[in-house]
Amino acid sequence: MRTVEDLVPPGQDLNDIQVAFRKHHALQCGFCTPGILMSLTAEQNRPAPCRADALDSVRGHICRCTGYRGIKRVVEEIFAESDAENTP
Repeated sequence: MRTVEDLVPPGQDLNDIQVAFRKHHALQCGFCTPGILMSLTAEQNRPAPCRADALDSVRGHICRCTGYRGIKRVVEEIFAESDAENTP
């Protein structure tokens, strides 16, 4: 079982999703952040990750601070390259 605490590879401060969260101000109070990080990490680890699936995976999370714009920018950044790689 994974937790948000073990998302960071040894020797690093943050993983790429966490860096994007900081860059895009996608967390405010932090209440929803662990669940969203876990969902996006699960999507990122799929064989063919894409933005649409990543957005779908976080739809069930409720952000009390209405940080959805920042979260969406994170998804756009993290999964844009995957979309390009998976396009025929």
